[in-house]
Amino acid sequence: MLTGAHILIMSSNAQADAAFLRDVLSLPHVDAGEGFLIFGLPPAELAMHEAEPSGGGKHELYLICKNVQAFVDEMTARSVVCEPIAERGWGTVTSVVLPSGIKLGVYEAHHARPAAKKKAAKALRDVAKAVRKASKKAARVAKKTAKKTAKKAKPS
Repeated sequence: MLTGAHILIMSSNAQADAAFLRDVLSLPHVDAGEGFLIFGLPPAELAMHEAEPSGGGKHELYLICKNVQAFVDEMTARSVVCEPIAERGWGTVTSVVLPSGIKLGVYEAHHARPAAKKKAAKALRDVAKAVRKASKKAARVAKKTAKKTAKKAKPS
């Protein structure tokens, strides 16, 4: 039935934040047109928590890593600010600060990962394969366009 999730982050500096996801976190991506990047994500999980009685609900996004300390060390080496690491019952958490100032949660899970059904796992692999294929195609098109532009720019 479901094959994935599409997550939107509204940013005051979307281009810089997209460049961060592409260049610093090295997320695979495709150009959806006019330089608008769509990023592939690793397998995901979804949890429901009780909202504050007066809040009406909200959602948060956390990226999962195998070793949060290693993640913070790598970000620090790249001069990227992370929040101090904190222990929670469900994981060891930090957040990375995007160029726009948005804090993106990152955590190392203390719980077992839910097993994906075979169809869902295959769908995720197919999506990742399609993202890689589209990225390669976009790179070839960009290279070809750059060559044509360079030829036109050369004085005869």
